[in-house]
Amino acid sequence: MAFFKEIKKYQSQSGQIVIVAITMMAIFLMLSGSLFGYMMQNVKSGRAAVHQGQALLLAEAGIDKAIYELNKNPGFPGDSNVALGSGQFSTMVSSIAPNEKRITSTGYVPDSINPQMVKTVKATVYINTTSASFQFGVQVGNGGLTMANGSQVNGNVFSNGSVVGSGVITGSAIVATGAAAVADQEWIATDSDFSFGDGNARKDAAQSFVPSLTESLTKVSVYLRKIGTPGDITVKIVADNSDEPSKTVLASGTISAALITGNYGFTDVNLDSAPSLNGSTRYWIILSAPAVSAANYYEWAVDTSGNYLNGTGNYCAQWDKNPNPVWKDAPGDFNFRVFLGGIPTSLSGVTVNEDARAPQMNGCIVAGDASFQGLDTDCAVGGTKYPGQAAPAPQAMPISDAQIAAWEAAAQSGGTMPGTTISGNGNKLGPVKIDGDLVMENNAQLDLTGPVWVNGNIILNNGCIVQVDSTLGNASTVFIADTPSSPSSGGQINTGNNSIMQGNGFPNSFLMAISGHVGSVAIAIAVTNNMAGTIFYASKGVIDLSNNAGANQLTGYAIHLQNNAIINYLSGLQDIQFLQGPGGSWEYKRGSYVIVQ
Repeated sequence: MAFFKEIKKYQSQSGQIVIVAITMMAIFLMLSGSLFGYMMQNVKSGRAAVHQGQALLLAEAGIDKAIYELNKNPGFPGDSNVALGSGQFSTMVSSIAPNEKRITSTGYVPDSINPQMVKTVKATVYINTTSASFQFGVQVGNGGLTMANGSQVNGNVFSNGSVVGSGVITGSAIVATGAAAVADQEWIATDSDFSFGDGNARKDAAQSFVPSLTESLTKVSVYLRKIGTPGDITVKIVADNSDEPSKTVLASGTISAALITGNYGFTDVNLDSAPSLNGSTRYWIILSAPAVSAANYYEWAVDTSGNYLNGTGNYCAQWDKNPNPVWKDAPGDFNFRVFLGGIPTSLSGVTVNEDARAPQMNGCIVAGDASFQGLDTDCAVGGTKYPGQAAPAPQAMPISDAQIAAWEAAAQSGGTMPGTTISGNGNKLGPVKIDGDLVMENNAQLDLTGPVWVNGNIILNNGCIVQVDSTLGNASTVFIADTPSSPSSGGQINTGNNSIMQGNGFPNSFLMAISGHVGSVAIAIAVTNNMAGTIFYASKGVIDLSNNAGANQLTGYAIHLQNNAIINYLSGLQDIQFLQGPGGSWEYKRGSYVIVQ
């Protein structure tokens, strides 16, 4: 009996164990199901987070592409369903103010038809970079300024050549020492680049030279390009100290960052004086970068062969460091040009309503003070005479060849078309390059929606109107005639009777007409009538304003103002914004980024 009792007791315990096991199994299954559900939820959440991040990156990529497209075409409206990586994006561009646009960009994963994730962002872009600064109503090169009866410049004049005639300058007049046409020392062979301003040990770069004669230093040019957006360069001309640059400064100057582009080009230095240099004596050109930056710096073209026998290149961290800087050898000779002496210049016959300064003055009327190199002058001076004053150094033109090349590239980015004849109204061009002449028939009208480069001549017949399109807001644009393959026979601009070139009516909107014609006799730009809101630029050629013609600013190698021609300089020309080219580009406006959904 006891045996059967034990069996029953065991059976009872076994049943309890089974029940416990089943219960534990059920609990385990429940926990496993919950854990699996939790894991699946995490997987879904993780996948959604990945898709969310991908959609946001796609939307931001749309913003970047829209900015890129705007810099090629300011009228870019947006994109639809652009495939990129794991999805697509669409953008819409709308104008909210002159030179300010709003970009709305939406990213889709995997596509816009069956999206698993959608993100939309908005950002504002704007133009806030000046590319040219005109400080004078008239700026002239070595060819000088000629003023006929009744001609007038309402503003200041700076000329590297003589100013002669019988016109009136309502502001001040400065005539510089005439620079020689040919460099005394130069080195233009190049096979490499040297960066400076990109690290603590390479803030300053220098090139030595030995002039062939004793004469005043009238002009210095250097061959540079920029990476990113560095600031202005400080330039020093210093004496030699045991085959290294000394701290004895003979002249100082600057190079505006706006004059330098991402492509190499010779850029002139604006020196504050024209020091006398001794022949067969070593001197140095020092270029100092504005700040050390790994992303924003300059490159100076260098010849690693070292074949320039009258000098060499150096670099250091700080040229004026006390007690002594540590100069190191650069990998060769930097590209440069040095001009000594030049042609005699003077201020003759004209009337200046404010101060005047020139090497010589003859038969002029100066209402203010007069500074000159000679001992006396036969000019009538209302203020004080200052004889024995050194003449100022020539000044660089306000626009460099590299800038013009960048505008031409911006124009060409919009496409190329053959030479054309324009008639009637409603015509729009830009950005575009025209291979051949652009001729406008009588009373034709043309609106420029971006830079236009005519690889030939620009000819306006009677009654034509060329103006900046209203879509550019308070920005300006350029109208270029330039034939690089034959600069002495092409690149001329001729305007007919009663023709007008102008801005669009917005404040500070100007049209700049540029001629690349080279020559001291043939006319590069012929202006016959009033040009409201127009800048004429021909740094290598002659600008001629006929009787009663007018403009807002002139810059040329030589300028002729005929009877009653008038220049009305506007202060806004000191700060001009261009939509495309070297100085103006669409940029993201900091703080405007918003995630909509």
